[in-house]
Amino acid sequence: LRYRSLGSERIDHIMDSSFVPEFNLFIPAYNEGHHIAKNVACMLTLKYANLKVIVVNDGSTDNTLQELRREFDLVQLPPVIPGSIETKKIKNYYVSRKNSNLIVIDKENGGKADSLNAALNISTAPYFVSADADTYFDHKAFLEGIYFFLTLPKCIAAGGPVSILNENVVTDDKMEVKFPKKKIFGIQTLEYMRSFFEYRAMGTKFTGSLVIPGSCALFNREAVDSIGGYSTDTVTEDLDIVMRLNKEMRKRKISYSINFIPALIAWTTVPETLKALFFQRERWQRGTLQCLWRKKSMIFNPYYGKEGLLGMPYLVAETIGCLLEITCYILIPILIAFGILNWMIAALFILISFSLGIIRTTLTNLIEQLTFRRYPKTSDVLRILFCGLLEHLGFHQTVLVARIQAFGRAFKRDQSWRREEAKVEQDQTHTQTQVKAAG
Repeated sequence: LRYRSLGSERIDHIMDSSFVPEFNLFIPAYNEGHHIAKNVACMLTLKYANLKVIVVNDGSTDNTLQELRREFDLVQLPPVIPGSIETKKIKNYYVSRKNSNLIVIDKENGGKADSLNAALNISTAPYFVSADADTYFDHKAFLEGIYFFLTLPKCIAAGGPVSILNENVVTDDKMEVKFPKKKIFGIQTLEYMRSFFEYRAMGTKFTGSLVIPGSCALFNREAVDSIGGYSTDTVTEDLDIVMRLNKEMRKRKISYSINFIPALIAWTTVPETLKALFFQRERWQRGTLQCLWRKKSMIFNPYYGKEGLLGMPYLVAETIGCLLEITCYILIPILIAFGILNWMIAALFILISFSLGIIRTTLTNLIEQLTFRRYPKTSDVLRILFCGLLEHLGFHQTVLVARIQAFGRAFKRDQSWRREEAKVEQDQTHTQTQVKAAG
């Protein structure tokens, strides 16, 4: 409603002013040589008047750095004075001769959080945006997101909905949006829509904001510096930093807000196979368990406001819910076999559970059509409903097993990415996603 009352044209005019505060856009990159040049070129076309892009090559073993040097005519900079946050060794700093708003850091491999800290160390802007190397922003959505971030009272962090890029066509200034035809993409699109509407959009009002997607997050630089930057001992740095900001601001009795901005839509690629999906979801679950354990003092603690009383317990319930579900899958056949549970009651229970899933899908679809209308075609609406049915036939069970497996690795304090996951992500082809770089 705030956006509609102001109007997109006025926002564009405001954001085009040279008086807007500086933002830095951080892009960690590891073995992204096949698309890094095109992605960065698209980022450089964003029309915010005071934006610098900082790409961090995190010890890539492919041609990521070579592609950046070739495409942007990078020239080496003198060594930069080390920042306050410790990182892996920095090899070189570069600036583009073609576009002075592009800076590239070449460093030893240390992971995404370490790369973001390296970018923080050389950043001079009061605000920054963190994004993945495969993230794309619609120009208007990016400007609207920054506008609301700057105008929301005491906002230190914000995120927005994430949409699926696979099978969409991106050009310099617009995207041809269509609901994916491939079922694994369609189901993930539905899953993302449901997640962001149910928890991040509606839940933020009641439970507080504990999660901001790593593919698109806006931060107040001073707030992040005050907690020492990103933690490098977790596999979900996006969840960890938001939890730490909530906890530290409450402890220091600093008035703040962390917000969900529906206008700030980011587009990212998702796993193309069930194997890749399995590794991704196992890591997400493991990282969530790590963060919950480290911040367990916040759970049901009124000192931390609605985040402690409602947000953390909700996240705990959501995280361990898979244990209850798998227990039911095991117990129901046993109880039926021993005559303890009537099979008709069990069938009714399964039918009700399945029906509730369909209702959630229908409501998500309705909300999508009433708000963003990203998929306005009747065929797209029908595909969304169809994917809601297919979700329970293999996809959901794959995610469930991955989440269960994460408990074992979390108890072992495993903070690594699986080699298989990294390999699968690197091997994913991008032929489904056509990207036309700037110029």
